[in-house]
Amino acid sequence: MYIVEKARQTEIAGTYDVIVAGAGPSGFAAAVTAAKRRFFFMVCTSFLSCSKVGWRSAERSPSAPS
Repeated sequence: MYIVEKARQTEIAGTYDVIVAGAGPSGFAAAVTAAKRRFFFMVCTSFLSCSKVGWRSAERSPSAPS
């Protein structure tokens, strides 16, 4: 079984080193760890859209791709 879709262009809203799915205990721990390591990250939750719940660290990680 396959899903066939027409070709389309999708705008990239942002680039992140880490995307955390969920803001429960594990998601919170993942977001804190990403912040401590100075990664650009976003938290997505079931009650708010990802674009409205995003945080970035102050400086980009030296190990992160540019």
